[in-house]
Amino acid sequence: MKYYSLFVFLFVATITFAQVPEKKESGSTFSSGIGLSMPHSTSRKVSISQKGKMFSFNIPDKGATAYIYESLAFSKYGFIVKKDGKYGIANHNAQIKSKFEYDSIGIENFSKEQLYIVKKNGKYGLMDTLGKLYIKLKYEDIRYKKEGQYYLTLKKNRYGALKYNGQVLMEPKFNRIEFCSSTFPFAFVKNEGGKVNMFDIKNKKLNPLEFDLAVLYNNLIVIKANTKMGAFFIDSLGYTNNKLPIEYDRITPSIPFIQKGKGNPEIITDNSGRKAIEIIVEKDNKFSLINNQAKPMIPEEFDQISARLLFDGGHYYKLKNGAKYGAYFPKTDKMIAVEMDYIEEGLKDALIVKMGQNYGVYSTNAEPIIPLEYHKIETKSFCYQVTKGRKVGLLNNQGRLLVPVQFEGVSDFYDKDDNEYFKVEENGLTGIYRVGTGIIIPTAYDFILRFADNFLVSTKGEQRKQGILDKNGKVIISVENNWIYSSLEPERSITIVERQKGEHYFYNQKWQKILSEPIAEFNFLHDTDNLIFIPEFREIGYLYVQNTKGKVGLLNLQSQQLVIPFEYDAILQKFKNSKTSYLLAIKSGKYGVVNEKNEIIIPFQYDYMNLDLMLEQISEDPNKKVDYRFVAVNKGKFGVVNLENRATVPFEYKQLERVGGEDIFKAKKDHSYILINADNLVLNNGPFDEIGQFEFTDGRNGGKREAMAFQKGQMRMISSKGEIKSLPIAMLPSKGYKSFWELKRALVAALESKDSQSLKEFAVRVSPSAQTLFYFQGTHISTKFQYIQIDNVIDQTFQELLQFKDHTWNDPRFDKSILLHTNDYNKYEEGLLSNYNAVFNGYSKDRFLERLLGECIKINGNWISTYFTFLYK
Repeated sequence: MKYYSLFVFLFVATITFAQVPEKKESGSTFSSGIGLSMPHSTSRKVSISQKGKMFSFNIPDKGATAYIYESLAFSKYGFIVKKDGKYGIANHNAQIKSKFEYDSIGIENFSKEQLYIVKKNGKYGLMDTLGKLYIKLKYEDIRYKKEGQYYLTLKKNRYGALKYNGQVLMEPKFNRIEFCSSTFPFAFVKNEGGKVNMFDIKNKKLNPLEFDLAVLYNNLIVIKANTKMGAFFIDSLGYTNNKLPIEYDRITPSIPFIQKGKGNPEIITDNSGRKAIEIIVEKDNKFSLINNQAKPMIPEEFDQISARLLFDGGHYYKLKNGAKYGAYFPKTDKMIAVEMDYIEEGLKDALIVKMGQNYGVYSTNAEPIIPLEYHKIETKSFCYQVTKGRKVGLLNNQGRLLVPVQFEGVSDFYDKDDNEYFKVEENGLTGIYRVGTGIIIPTAYDFILRFADNFLVSTKGEQRKQGILDKNGKVIISVENNWIYSSLEPERSITIVERQKGEHYFYNQKWQKILSEPIAEFNFLHDTDNLIFIPEFREIGYLYVQNTKGKVGLLNLQSQQLVIPFEYDAILQKFKNSKTSYLLAIKSGKYGVVNEKNEIIIPFQYDYMNLDLMLEQISEDPNKKVDYRFVAVNKGKFGVVNLENRATVPFEYKQLERVGGEDIFKAKKDHSYILINADNLVLNNGPFDEIGQFEFTDGRNGGKREAMAFQKGQMRMISSKGEIKSLPIAMLPSKGYKSFWELKRALVAALESKDSQSLKEFAVRVSPSAQTLFYFQGTHISTKFQYIQIDNVIDQTFQELLQFKDHTWNDPRFDKSILLHTNDYNKYEEGLLSNYNAVFNGYSKDRFLERLLGECIKINGNWISTYFTFLYK
């Protein structure tokens, strides 16, 4: 089991200064700290060297210069240097560009211009990268404001502003600047009385009009004073010749979909990056619509106007007077009269309207697309469903008839590219209507699904049957089968037909039978973790297939050929390296190993074998063959054999199991385990009551593989070399299930049992244990469930199982086949191994059973339920 933890470190650099004074000034809006810079990259031509408390430049091919600097710090444009208690600057080549005369030097990483903020004798100014003063040392402080891209200045306790290039935007004579920008023509200042004034940056004039707050747009400023609102309209030259007086109850630019603006919403909200095109204004409970020139767009006033989005991304205005509705389309300057009883958005750029009892559809030209003659109109994925009386039909978004209004129900296949075939219903049964042709599949089926370019049809009733019909309604596979579904690999290259229980037929994409004889059972092979994974895209997938005579072969899904004939009792597992697939099989009751060419690798002579936890090994010598080892049983004793069928671990153990991909085994001759390798070398003589699987323990000991070794109620971590790596902890081993199929089979047996003890034991085994919680440490799960009470989880799971057994499982109407007769598959999700039912997309309509079995997880070799996560939400 692998765990993945994601740690995200976020480093945000803003202002870089060369010294760190503590700055706290009364009334100042400046930040209170100055931070030392760090290098922006590791690929600089010149680096920094340090000897003792002194620094020097380290110049490639020349080495370190004299250690004469008290500090050196990387900056965006070179270096900030301190010498003899004063600061100067150097470029990226270590050339000193200014005198050492400043008390501090800082740089703003977000500034557009290459300027340093410098301080000397308590005064601040701006210096360029050549060491020339760009702005004289005359301010008491300077700070860069990233959002407005300007420098905030302080002089004689008054604030001003400089453009990012040093140009004066506002002289320092204001009590407080609430908003300023190098790109917006107006700034906003708060006076001593707490009111806001607008400052014209271009003409350097303060507007005497006082207000409480403002909302800024690219071409509009909406202001509010007390309870009333007004507006200034900004033209392309930055002037405000047009305005609305402060007499409106509400002014709303028609951008209800705009993201929340920046700034302090109690004073200034900055939406200056967006342009207001139309404006809704309200006065004395009447609404009107004006354009961005302050001119009326509709001469009338209404009880309500609201801006609404159309499905094509455009917009319109919904108008209301009394109980009647209308609509205005600014794009076409057309209007639907305010005489409708109902209006809502239809498809693309159209509206569904209602007048009296009739519905219709109007375009943005205010012209009818569908006349007002239907009793109901609903939007589907790309068309309209219309109702007249009790009959329904379909019309497209131009109003053209797709399906006549003569059916009890009609629907599409949720495919915007399929506007030719539709499902229709009559007398509770479904058929297919083809546009321009008519009924091609009669209304005789319980349901119809798209199946590639064809249709899967299913009859109604307990003995329902399924078949495949083509797009003309012609029978491809007769309607006499229990189930029809595609193979589950991404290409879905095979259609599987279950004629009756235990009788399956395979078809290719040309609807030709792949195998001449029926198949009783089939599935993907288990891997070395005893998991079933559906092959990924372009990966060769194999299905084991069993004929009705009980013999098993192997089907290659890509070539659709039977690569191993029906000659085995079973094909159980697959181990694949870069060259060969090793297949564990049973023949005449004996176990052996073959490859995908059906060549015998290990002869069929063993009572038992498995490929559990085998991993591909890479030889350092490309000419040397890797000697894989296989666990086997001969005459009731366990041992290990290699590819040459030579025993490397003698057949002398009562039990032997691989516990690590590095060919590490736990083995017992009596009642206790020891740890050995593939050559029978004892790594740790124990004795142990149990040894868990070796896993990467999430960073502990450098990420090396470790296992949990249990002895007399104590657990200690053990390395792959057999070394004890931790102090003992009081803990008992888990008793979970080794495979999800074993878990599901145990659940069925417990539910079928006459007593409750089996259910209690099942609840214990599928609930978290101390071993489980130990392996949660360091993962995203540990913080969520660190306070789990195991006994409480077991008890609640047991009580739910009892209730499920009494009320659901024993109900004759419950379909037990979902548990008994369907295949389960495995997937990795967020670093955890889980399961899913690919055919039914779930385990039942019962909520508890779905939570119990859906997305179980495998932890340290044991499958447990994630039902406990619902108890601890």
